[in-house]
Amino acid sequence: TVTVPKAEVKKPEVKAIEISG
Repeated sequence: TVTVPKAEVKKPEVKAIEISG
């Protein structure tokens, strides 16, 4: 996800999965 809300910042693991697709 290009947009990273502050809630996502607290979930680096979830964000990594989102980027991996």
